Amino acid sequence: MKPLSLPLVPYLLVAVLGVSFYYQETYPEKILIAALSLAILAYFSFKPLFYWRTFFWGIAFFCLGFCTAHIDQFLPKKHYSKHTSPGINEIKVELHQRLKGNQKNHRFYAEVIAVNEIPTEGTILLQIKKDSSKSPLFLGDKLLVHDPISIIPPPLNPKGFNYKKYLNELSIFHQLQSSREAIDFIRHSENP
Repeated sequence: MKPLSLPLVPYLLVAVLGVSFYYQETYPEKILIAALSLAILAYFSFKPLFYWRTFFWGIAFFCLGFCTAHIDQFLPKKHYSKHTSPGINEIKVELHQRLKGNQKNHRFYAEVIAVNEIPTEGTILLQIKKDSSKSPLFLGDKLLVHDPISIIPPPLNPKGFNYKKYLNELSIFHQLQSSREAIDFIRHSENP
């Protein structure tokens, strides 16, 4: 049995193209995906097994794929970004994953526990300026940071690697840049 002769295969292909359509950034790519979806639907609509209903069901599956990708982007009610104010916030975080730092900063993914004493959830990119006189940071450390939250900047090179888009796919939408002076340790982790 040929895989393309199965009844749900065209619908699956069109649903996948609907998800892909959501994530494309340029109009030529969106037009190409839409045209490819219509071509698949037209091809299978004229097969004797499928008739004209295939086209309408295909459009429905394309929209379903698009909506599925869109719904994935909604933030929960307790997300930290809904409780921040412009300017300096009091943010309680727990260091979750150490990233490769650069010459100026230690970098972590941190779970946001509370913002301005309101319990929250979500992950943020935390960058802390390096200072050799302070104690080292370990995963599991809980910190109280007094700094503003900022969005992650888009790439300077338009065709280069888009770190902002990569972090958005990991559900990380903001960054917190801080120095050791603006951080209070709540709890040091025993595991280095």
